[in-house]
Amino acid sequence: VRQLQGRIIAPTCSQFEAYGKMYFLPLRVQNAQLRCEMPQHAVEYLAGFFDGDGCADYSNKGARLAIVQSVANAKVLLFYRNVFGGAIYTSGAARGVSQPLLKWEITGDRAAHAATVLGSLPTCKQPQLRIMSSWPSQSTAPLEAVTDLRLLKHLSPMTSSCPSWAFLAGFFDAEGCIHLSL
Repeated sequence: VRQLQGRIIAPTCSQFEAYGKMYFLPLRVQNAQLRCEMPQHAVEYLAGFFDGDGCADYSNKGARLAIVQSVANAKVLLFYRNVFGGAIYTSGAARGVSQPLLKWEITGDRAAHAATVLGSLPTCKQPQLRIMSSWPSQSTAPLEAVTDLRLLKHLSPMTSSCPSWAFLAGFFDAEGCIHLSL
C-alpha cells in the first residue's frame, strides 16, 4: 500500500490558508505588509527558526535566503515575508501521504538586510549570514565568498548557543519533535 501511495502525485498547490485567510500562489512581495520595527523576541524567534530550517545561498540576483515548509506550516513563511519581504512559491507537489511544499525566498539587497538582522544573534548559521549580509549586489559573486559559503555548509559550527527562549522556540518549531513512549 505504501508503494502505491508513493506513486500518487497530487495536483500542484495553488493556494494556502493562514490566519483564516486564503493566499494564492505565487505570493509576491508587492502585496506584503512589511513591518518596519519588530520586537526583539520576534527577531530571536525568526533567527532560531532560520537556524533550524533556513538556507543561505546565492543566485544570479545576489544573496538568497530561503525556507521550505509543508503547506500546513505556511504561517511561518508568511511571517518571514511580512517582516523581510520576498515571496512564497510552490516548492514541491504532494506525493502519497505527504503534503505540498512551499518556499519563502528573498534575494538581493532585501536578502542582505534580512541576513544582517538574523545574523545579529550568535547562531550556528551566523557565519553564513554574515557572508550574505555583505554580499555584493552585482550578479557575479566573488569567488572567495562563494568558497567560504560552500565550506561553511559542510563544517560543524565552531560554537553554538541559545541566546533566548524565543530563539529556542523558533529552533524547536523548525526542528523539534516531542515523542512519548508509554
